[in-house]
Amino acid sequence: MGDILMRTTIFLSYTHADKAIADILETKLTALGYEVKRDIRNVEQWDNLQQFMKSIRKQDYALFLVSDA
Repeated sequence: MGDILMRTTIFLSYTHADKAIADILETKLTALGYEVKRDIRNVEQWDNLQQFMKSIRKQDYALFLVSDA
């Protein structure tokens, strides 16, 4: 059996007012080989947003996009 390649995961936290910036960050990080966890893509894996937010502890890193919004 071959080794399973585990990608480094990043939990991206942001306000939906900053979705365009979050999209750019996700694109850049994915191009660098990271697996980006976002509510708009990954909340289906959990039953609700609250459970998704708790999954932050399971990720390798958390990136918080902070703005005036």
